[in-house]
Amino acid sequence: MKTHAIIFGISGFKLNLKEINFFKKYKPWGIILFSRNINNLDQVRNLTCSIRELFKDKNFPILIDQEGGKVNRFRKIINLDKYNAKYFGDIYKNNNIFYLEFNKFLKINISILKYCGININTVPVLDLFNEDTKSVIGNRAFSKKFNIVIKLSKYLINSYKNSGLGTVIKHIPGHGCTNIDSHFHLPKVSFSLDYLKKNDFRTFKKVNSYLAMTAHIVYEKLDSDKCATQSKKIIKDIVNSTELPIDLEVHKDNPAYNLYRLLKFETIDFRGDQIIMRRCKKLAIMQPYIFPYVGYFSLINSSDKILFYDDVNFIKRGWIHRQRILINGKDHLFTIPLNKPSQNKKINQIEISENEVNINKVQFEQGSILNKSSTSKMNLYYTIIIWIIFLLIIVGFLNFIFSESEMQIEPNKFLQSL
Repeated sequence: MKTHAIIFGISGFKLNLKEINFFKKYKPWGIILFSRNINNLDQVRNLTCSIRELFKDKNFPILIDQEGGKVNRFRKIINLDKYNAKYFGDIYKNNNIFYLEFNKFLKINISILKYCGININTVPVLDLFNEDTKSVIGNRAFSKKFNIVIKLSKYLINSYKNSGLGTVIKHIPGHGCTNIDSHFHLPKVSFSLDYLKKNDFRTFKKVNSYLAMTAHIVYEKLDSDKCATQSKKIIKDIVNSTELPIDLEVHKDNPAYNLYRLLKFETIDFRGDQIIMRRCKKLAIMQPYIFPYVGYFSLINSSDKILFYDDVNFIKRGWIHRQRILINGKDHLFTIPLNKPSQNKKINQIEISENEVNINKVQFEQGSILNKSSTSKMNLYYTIIIWIIFLLIIVGFLNFIFSESEMQIEPNKFLQSL
């Protein structure tokens, strides 16, 4: 089934006729549930079954925002106020208590979601806790320390993954540095890119998940007009610039499979009906060439990053300063003259010999003039030869005619002499 890259919510405890007709027509990628859709566990289970029956897909993505703490969509059913992210970050140093509590919390959440038929949870929050801006993200963040946020997030993601559930890291590339709630107003952050990379963006570089939720924040030093969710620059340069390979597991009948293929995920293994896919960042390393060949540009196009390696040893007879080019249909070696080139020097230490460049320029220009002069003379010679050949042909033809006439007369003379 062809789907659109959009996720919708619904209004109540079950699908109404208007929603059914709408979803049949527009075929969203997924449906997300909120507190307004939850009355009891069996009701939610029936709701998710009806959604999958509508789309004829037993693995149709159904999401929820079930963090624990103040973000608890199952509040009518279970109290999880104690289990906010910061609680786990604070007790992390005490291994015995931490793993007991964290595993208990994860087991409760995962069990509820699996029973209800919800297969993706929009957790964890990778934002850093900030005392100055705690009114927004606050205790939804594990800690202000990078290593704690990274370790707890990876542990949570693996727990969900091992249970067959998906996760969504958020709010990429970072929401912890603003005290304005993006649900009501558009926050603007004026920190430099260098500061953000060393702080708020840092955790997202080290943690991978199937999906990610962007931050509805304007980062003025990156894109002063659009928030991260709508900014092509931020999506390309920050959100998609992960340092690690991303592995995911998707059912063979899941429509998301084709989406992952478009995102350059490759199939690396099969596990029953599940397909194991991976997207690795491709890094190309090349020495700088003068007039690179077509394959050089093809390599750049197929890579996520290109590194021009100019701090390695220079190669005298390589293609760093030389290239073959066509002149008048003939192959010529084009060489940039260098000042005392040596294979004991780095490429970036080699300098162009300006004197030789000027001399070669004059020689090239003189050669071009001589070449034009020679070409003109050759054309003249060809013309003369052609005319000579043409005249010889005419003379030969005339001679042939007159010779024929004489041969016709000579036989008569011969007969008369008999």
